[in-house]
Amino acid sequence: MKRNLRRKVTPVERIVNSALTVWLCLVLALGSELARPDIPGLAVNGFDVDTYAAADLSEVFQVLDQFDIAAAHASKRVSLRVSLPLDDVPESFPELNTGVIAFRKNEPVQRLLHAWLEEYDRLAWLDQPAFRRVVYKATDVRVAVLPPEFNLGFWKAGYYNQRVRILHGWASGETYERVAAVLNEPVTSRRYRGVFISGALFNKQAEVVDRFPEKVRRWRSKLKQAES
Repeated sequence: MKRNLRRKVTPVERIVNSALTVWLCLVLALGSELARPDIPGLAVNGFDVDTYAAADLSEVFQVLDQFDIAAAHASKRVSLRVSLPLDDVPESFPELNTGVIAFRKNEPVQRLLHAWLEEYDRLAWLDQPAFRRVVYKATDVRVAVLPPEFNLGFWKAGYYNQRVRILHGWASGETYERVAAVLNEPVTSRRYRGVFISGALFNKQAEVVDRFPEKVRRWRSKLKQAES
């Protein structure tokens, strides 16, 4: 899965990206004619358009042998953008990042996704706060929390100690490949510890050992310069 979006993302596109995540999950789980064929075990998945598969993802589906839904924590535990109160959900139950979701195709999950869509409309297109609330209320759905390596926001700050499977963030295909190599090449055992921030990778001695490619912040201006 390679993405090559060489331009700035507008606020409208961010909303569309959020909406596509919800739509895709519903299409995959609710039996629409647009859905792809089922895979063994009735396991399906939804991905944001700014994700990149950097390594084998089969272990995600192994989790679904025991759980109904699997997703990683969001970097912002509780969104500050929600205008409507979610007082019935404690802060000790944080948001899950809906950019990468794996789930089983069963009735409890279908009910949860229907409820997610309704809550998504109620909260004015805020997908993760809506998902947080419906997951908290869904007593018949078993939820597994994936480690960050399965949904790594690499342009932010983070920690990892196993091979990164999914990168999450806008970049070109070339940048994705380079970032995946920077993060995964040092991982030779489970004793590995790595921290990244502002595009720099640090080892456990707090030394910079490598860097990501520069983040292109103005895609359109870069394209115009290349064309001129």
